[in-house]
Amino acid sequence: MSNQTWAEWHAGHERNLADPHGFLAITSLNFLDATPRHFPDAPGEWSTGPDGVTVELADGESLTVDGAEVTGRHNFGVLPERGGVFPGFGDAVVEVAKRGGFDIIRPRHPSNELRLQFHGVPAYEPTEKWELTGRYVPFDEPRDVTVGAAVEGLEHVYESPGRVDFEAPTARSRSTSTVPPTWSAPTRTSPPAHCPRRRTGCRSRSKRARRSRTSVNRDRRARHRRAIAPPLQTSVRQLNSGS
Repeated sequence: MSNQTWAEWHAGHERNLADPHGFLAITSLNFLDATPRHFPDAPGEWSTGPDGVTVELADGESLTVDGAEVTGRHNFGVLPERGGVFPGFGDAVVEVAKRGGFDIIRPRHPSNELRLQFHGVPAYEPTEKWELTGRYVPFDEPRDVTVGAAVEGLEHVYESPGRVDFEAPTARSRSTSTVPPTWSAPTRTSPPAHCPRRRTGCRSRSKRARRSRTSVNRDRRARHRRAIAPPLQTSVRQLNSGS
């Protein structure tokens, strides 16, 4: 990978962060339950249930969904994991999504102070020392990989098609992949591949073990839902310290 290719990728990454409705525009993270609730940075009262996320808009409130203005009661349906929609209001949008099995909303305002104070992502200069070539080893069948999140009790599950074996200057290692083998992205500013924080193992799990893990995660999510009162709101400043 040339220095120019890396520089173009890095510049695009910064543009995405600084987008008026990008990650730095998020003003709050709100977990939904069956009780309709109003949040100060979004119109309407929001709730979720068997039919998915619903918003009740008061007189004078509206959202733009797929280019059309909606008022009153609107149902967004059941969202897939890691899926979401972005209805608009004024110059802002509300991200309606499912993360870690929870239905959430994250309002995104271009005027958010965190976005306005953003001046780029510091990065090391590219070096050929950490430009590594790996060998992709596909699994017999895709595996679910659970990773943590900035919010306690919330987990993300990605489907992994295989692993990548590679050799760093000081160690031999392997990394679990969460993207298809045809996908590529610059990695030259990442910590060394042999760093313990970067290393993830690949262990075969039986169907019984996977079912057991699913049951544990389901119980954990249920306990977390009961613990949300009032609804959890986490600032983007706190989220930025995690992932």
